[in-house]
Amino acid sequence: MKSLQLLALSSLLCTGLVLAQTTPATTTKSAAKTAAPKTTAASAPSAADIANAKAKGMVWANNSSKVYHPSSDKEYGTTKNGAFMTEAAATAAGFKMAGGSASKSTAKPATAAAPAMAPKPASMPAPAAASTTPAPAAKTAATPAPAAKTAAPKAAAAPPPDSAAIAAAKASGQVWVNKNTKVYHKSADKEFGTTKNGAFMTEAAATAAGYKLAKN
Repeated sequence: MKSLQLLALSSLLCTGLVLAQTTPATTTKSAAKTAAPKTTAASAPSAADIANAKAKGMVWANNSSKVYHPSSDKEYGTTKNGAFMTEAAATAAGFKMAGGSASKSTAKPATAAAPAMAPKPASMPAPAAASTTPAPAAKTAATPAPAAKTAAPKAAAAPPPDSAAIAAAKASGQVWVNKNTKVYHKSADKEFGTTKNGAFMTEAAATAAGYKLAKN
């Protein structure tokens, strides 16, 4: 009797093992691949930012086209890859006003017209003893040579900002950009407002224009 019970028990154990081996695991075959999030473009300035920039008299500089838009322009604060800065800072950084500036006139001065020849009188019958030598042709007045172009005077270097301008720039949190070295100096820097060929602008505008923080 005991042998029959042991035989039945071993049969049940074998059946359980077979079922366990044939049952597939309930794990998922492959995890869904999650796409890497794309880098979102820099958000456009808000209406409050635009209103604040207009109140300060700032312009919108487009770093892609290297032009700037005044507050009356319909593209003010709307184009991609731009920044607010003062108009002086924009021109100092090489930006041009949107729409272009009046081009220099390339028209050459009109040359003086040759004096009109007096109408010849009606031909008269030549006398019998008239000489057959033709009269020399009248010399036309020589066209005056155009005046020599004078060399355009070189633009005088802009004077460094005075102490009042430096104090105002510090109060508004602006930085001083050096266009020769392409770095900018903060108000605590000893070269703030002292280097040649520079301008004041916001730190955001300086970095947007490609300037790096000076390492002193």
